[in-house]
Amino acid sequence: MSWGARVTGAALAAVVGAGACSSGRTREPVDDHGVGRIVAAAASDLAVFWAAELPRVGRGELGDAPPKPLLLRAGSSVRCDAASLTWADLRGNARYCPQRDQIVVDAQDLGPDLVRRFGPLALAAIVAHEYGHAVQRRLGTISLAPVVRELQADCLAGTWLGHVKAYPTPVFSATDDDLALPLVGVMSLRDSLGRDPSAPDAHGAGFDRLTAMLEGIDHGAGPCLDYGRGGPVLTGQAFLSDTDRANAGNQPLLRMLVSSAADLNDHYGQLARAAGGEWTDIALVPQATGGCGGDGQPTEEAPIVACDGGVVVAALDRLGPLASFGDMAVGAEVGRAWGAAALRLSLPALRLTPSSTAVECLTGYWIGTLHPSATNRAATRTLRLSPGDLDEVAAAILQGPRRPRPLDRLRALQNGFHAGLAGCRAAS
Repeated sequence: MSWGARVTGAALAAVVGAGACSSGRTREPVDDHGVGRIVAAAASDLAVFWAAELPRVGRGELGDAPPKPLLLRAGSSVRCDAASLTWADLRGNARYCPQRDQIVVDAQDLGPDLVRRFGPLALAAIVAHEYGHAVQRRLGTISLAPVVRELQADCLAGTWLGHVKAYPTPVFSATDDDLALPLVGVMSLRDSLGRDPSAPDAHGAGFDRLTAMLEGIDHGAGPCLDYGRGGPVLTGQAFLSDTDRANAGNQPLLRMLVSSAADLNDHYGQLARAAGGEWTDIALVPQATGGCGGDGQPTEEAPIVACDGGVVVAALDRLGPLASFGDMAVGAEVGRAWGAAALRLSLPALRLTPSSTAVECLTGYWIGTLHPSATNRAATRTLRLSPGDLDEVAAAILQGPRRPRPLDRLRALQNGFHAGLAGCRAAS
């Protein structure tokens, strides 16, 4: 996030490297040697799923399923359409070769790394993404603009994950909460920060990849297959300045707290005045560990708390786990405190029923007004999102200090970001 000098969002690589617990359970224990089994099981399940799903949504037949995915390791290579693809070329990735109708997976680095850090379903989700390209080839959408094609494949992968959640396959099963960590695994393969989303090899910002995956999880293949006619919304952005790029993302912690608080007072003040009301600025008080007294004690799960008397306390000693995701993860937490205060004060402009979902949606709405291309940003606002800021917020929700129902929180935040206050009202 930037304020005045406009510094950048932090690199997500440090974020997704932190956790090592698994999600998306398999029936058998998985170790580094289970990559082949996971890939084969996912491909088998995907063939059965798409053979039934395409006729169900009126898009014809799958026809012959793609052949079994090929696994590359050091020293191996495979023919990928008109060229030879070596493991060194593929390293850390997976690929679909459309002319050969062949999925290829790095089984030496990518596969074991995803399984170890994000669980077997993260690797299966990558296979599902590549299988999405095979579906595109059969539907004639493989020639979509590159980033749209990739996000459509993410959405189609999410469709299969939603099916796994509703109807466990012979190998995979997952609750909604179980999907959080595999989604972080997919997000870790986002475009580099500041990359032009129109680049020929663009795959999308992490936040956009999550949006696409959730759309497939929640709504099935239908919306995914309409991407060529109007979606998806892209949030990838260039760096705002050379300083933005050089600082690689983070304001100092205290500056982040102060700048977020100032912008939030501006934001809610504008909302109140537009509805003919008033807003009394809230004061942010950074303290080492202190809170409001009584039940208003900060924790690692909620290190910033709204107190009575128009005061929000930020417990600096408890911000570490959240701050490790980047400055905007902290900024979003400040936004939640302001949203909770606005709901508690029954700000007439909101017309929302107080709830944790409403707080998350209001936070997303505020963050949406900070995007450089936002249409609802007032001229007086000087805080701006930098590349990677949205990914920091999403990663902190999915992998950070634990709160209930991380995917529901992300859905609410994305709703506020994309649909604004009207979206929050519609969901309340």
